Amino acid sequence: MQLQPGNDVLEICTRMQDAKSSKQVRDLATEAISLLGWESWVYVGHVAVRMAQTSTALLASNYSLLWLAEYRFKGYYDVDPIVEHLMMNDLPLVWQSDEDLWKKSDAGVQNFMSRIRSRGYTGGVGTPVHTLVSRGFLNVTTSRPFTEMDVPIQNIKVFGLLIGNSMHDALYRLSFPERVRLSEMQRKVLQWVAEGASADVIADKLGIKVPTVLYHIAQAQKKLRVENISTKNRQELITKAYAMGYLNAVMKWGDDTVLNAPDLESKLVDAWEKEVRPDINGK
Repeated sequence: MQLQPGNDVLEICTRMQDAKSSKQVRDLATEAISLLGWESWVYVGHVAVRMAQTSTALLASNYSLLWLAEYRFKGYYDVDPIVEHLMMNDLPLVWQSDEDLWKKSDAGVQNFMSRIRSRGYTGGVGTPVHTLVSRGFLNVTTSRPFTEMDVPIQNIKVFGLLIGNSMHDALYRLSFPERVRLSEMQRKVLQWVAEGASADVIADKLGIKVPTVLYHIAQAQKKLRVENISTKNRQELITKAYAMGYLNAVMKWGDDTVLNAPDLESKLVDAWEKEVRPDINGK
């Protein structure tokens, strides 16, 4: 009989946001994932803490310590093809450990999959969990015959990202309680800096004076521990602000915007010229 875990999973994810410890997050995640028909799981999130290439890891799992220790000290993370896929893609990956499926892979991958089989795991589903401040994944596994997993596979495809994001938010909150806070004006100034605006332009856009713009930049640099004010360090400041989730990607509706709906642009122009603008001007 097909599981209908939606409301229960939503309720568990809501409770996760009030979790007081990593253990509580882990227990709630196990409860939610079990409802979806899966036995074991691991969540990993790489959070930028300095520059984009420097990170610390958020980790939670209900795997046995024996398997986690083997995975860690045998260096499986570097050869795990599931991890490689999930860190570079945005869609879930359904995978099996069957030997025939990996016989063309290199020796390291084949050995890794052999060890997975030795632990009794037949396969699983990995869900990328990429947020403003991290790249990571939730990977669930089972020891049941994979032919029996159709419903659990569909369940985790639907709810995996919700659970993964809920875990990320809870673990991030618990792990970085003293996270640096930029003021609203500091974020606005840095957003304009990221778009290449000069101090004069930023001052005009925000209705403040140029010395005030430079003051906010200096304060942001101090908080994010970027030394001095120069073109090079300004680039480092913006890179760091993006990596740590303080700035949004710059988005503009330009002439080269790709619209997937045929003739949508002309329809928008037509609606604007004939209906929207006359209505606005009439008021």
